[in-house]
Amino acid sequence: MTEGSIAKNIILFYIPLAIGGLFQQLYSFVDSVVVGRGIGAQALAAVGATSIVVWLTLGFAMGLTRGFCIHISQAYGKKDYHLVNRGFFVASVLSLIVGAMISIVGSLAIRDFLILMHTPGEILEQSLDYIKVILLGFVITVLNNLFMSVLQSLGDSSTPFWALLVSSVTNIGLDCVFVLTLKWGVQGAAAATVLSQVFSFAICAAGLKRLKFVSILDGSKSKNARLTVRMLKTGLPVGIMSMVTAVGGMILQFFVNDLGASAVAAYAASTKIRSVIGEFSNALGMTFMTFVGQNYGAQKYDRIKAGVRMGVLLSILIHIPLSAVEIFGGKRIASLMVTDPPVLELCRQYLLIVGIFVFFLGFLMVFRNCIQGMGNTWIPMLSGGLEVFSRLIFGYWLYGDCRCRSLCMDQRQHYARKLIFYFVSESSPDTNTGKHNRYKEHKNGFIK
Repeated sequence: MTEGSIAKNIILFYIPLAIGGLFQQLYSFVDSVVVGRGIGAQALAAVGATSIVVWLTLGFAMGLTRGFCIHISQAYGKKDYHLVNRGFFVASVLSLIVGAMISIVGSLAIRDFLILMHTPGEILEQSLDYIKVILLGFVITVLNNLFMSVLQSLGDSSTPFWALLVSSVTNIGLDCVFVLTLKWGVQGAAAATVLSQVFSFAICAAGLKRLKFVSILDGSKSKNARLTVRMLKTGLPVGIMSMVTAVGGMILQFFVNDLGASAVAAYAASTKIRSVIGEFSNALGMTFMTFVGQNYGAQKYDRIKAGVRMGVLLSILIHIPLSAVEIFGGKRIASLMVTDPPVLELCRQYLLIVGIFVFFLGFLMVFRNCIQGMGNTWIPMLSGGLEVFSRLIFGYWLYGDCRCRSLCMDQRQHYARKLIFYFVSESSPDTNTGKHNRYKEHKNGFIK
């Protein structure tokens, strides 16, 4: 990512990430179909009731590992392979510890949490059966996400793509065997998800092993205490930001729930569509975190500036058709999931408003991940706090006036507010690519 055509590097890195994200959404959708059709509506509701737990824990873990890999990306751009291995070793140890802690604490506290979330009694036991299996395999899930992030930070988006493809097909196949043939119920669906992560992890591990300069044992031979502290300072804010984003979603869901069953159904169907479309934006963000991280390590600041300009243009080109799909085709797509005319009309209203503002999401992903790629993860975390605050205030304020349409506006307004926050922060000397005062004391962002 530090040499050659900027546009070519970015596009070739972006495409496998975007397609891989779509496969993730595909197996999530098929998983829901198998559970709903193969076990029943109650089982589907039981799995759905655990979604917030998965969102919080997995979001934190994914954010944490991506934050760790910012240092690896910068070290790779600097061509300091020993530092790459040190970062890989530290990130692996920290991920193992975090995964184990979430698995143990989550297993002990999950019943009380689901009761606190007012999970209906008739589905509580099934919800527990499902989430306990997921938590049991959480260590492998965290390590899988770490190895994917390490590969991406080293400029390899193809191996993670094949890992996602294989894990998606494996998940679907195991779902059919465990749920439809062996009749293992929701535990079978959870086991299929965990085992598919094992396959993905194995492919990513093999991809890292093929890289001759990567050696986790080489990284273990150095004193890594200071590097550990620095990686935690970078990784924790990204993980916390992901959790805060989940809390923002909970707040919006709270207001939607009070609008009645039709609004809840419309919101659920619309967010399924948004999840698929959002993968294109997420892949764009991951692309620019890697691009900026490597070039920041190589001290190619002019290349970063050119890349950011390319990112804005690419974001517009990507989100024009996505916006058209939401505005003009949203209702038709939603009709694949729901058939009630009032629900479809609410889907149309939601996706129309969201589609108009989708460009803000693209710009947000570019700027946020560029800032993170330079090692500054605190500003995006603070912006996540701004998101939760704005959703709470504007959701409550707008709810009484315009109800459903206003909640749709609130969903988009927080992107605009966060963009303003990033522009203000970028004007400060601490995050400007031309002034690197904070990083000079650590030799361009690396602790030796």
